[in-house]
Amino acid sequence: MTIVPELRETLPIAVCTAGAERLAQARQATAANPLMQQPFDQPLRGKRVLIVEDEPLLFMDMESSLMEAGCEVVGPVGTLCKAKQLIAGTECDAALLDVNLAGESIDEVAVALTQRNIPFAFVTGYEREALPQAFQETLILGKPFSRDQLRSAVQALLDRAADPRSAKTGSSLARAQQAD
Repeated sequence: MTIVPELRETLPIAVCTAGAERLAQARQATAANPLMQQPFDQPLRGKRVLIVEDEPLLFMDMESSLMEAGCEVVGPVGTLCKAKQLIAGTECDAALLDVNLAGESIDEVAVALTQRNIPFAFVTGYEREALPQAFQETLILGKPFSRDQLRSAVQALLDRAADPRSAKTGSSLARAQQAD
């Protein structure tokens, strides 16, 4: 694929602008749609979800998808430092963590969430073996994923938090994704 030199510098701006416009549309739709006010239509309505992801287009898509489902998004943040600050000072019901933030492992963030009893899933294109050793049984949302898979992962985290004896694991989530 050849990119015209004049477009090379404007292409990322155009792509980011489209993502920002989509996010703004999701916010407007959430505020304007009376169905969004119905808790039985929106099982995720009002749930606070932390997004730790360093890829702007991906976190914008995740944010808009969760907002459309009625969630309140905490963040998104793309660094370990900002993630730890948010976890320490903000309440959330669940978290979605990219395994690799600009080459840094997410271990410290996973430990902080565990200490606060906040359920989380790893969002990754890596295999389970790439996860921090202590978190091999954590839910995994494999990249790429659909909006429904994202929402299902958040619902699984919330279900797990409501019932700590739940046997849901990352591998069962992966099997559910393959069935979609």
